[in-house]
Amino acid sequence: MRIGEFQRFFDDVKYVHLPRDENQFADALSKLAALINIPEHMDSMSICIERRSAPSYVNAIDIPEESETDPWYTAILKYTETGEYPSDLDTRGKWALRMLAAQFIKTDDGQL
Repeated sequence: MRIGEFQRFFDDVKYVHLPRDENQFADALSKLAALINIPEHMDSMSICIERRSAPSYVNAIDIPEESETDPWYTAILKYTETGEYPSDLDTRGKWALRMLAAQFIKTDDGQL
């Protein structure tokens, strides 16, 4: 069905244009919905959305901190420099680290 064909199921339909920067939540939900297959025996699937104090990519891989003074991006920086993974990463963690590293560039002064 096209969007306009759904109008017959509602008493009132209102179309509102939102600029992209005001529609990030709906955009993220649509991408999430496209990635998840809900089994046929389930009518719905709940998701939990939390507000975090740090960017989500900080928590994407579970790497124990090497020291209290190391920045959060130490593993990403090391991977971009040497291609080496932290010793305790499993296959999923290695994949996450590669995906994170692809989103950063190293500056001339060695920062991400």
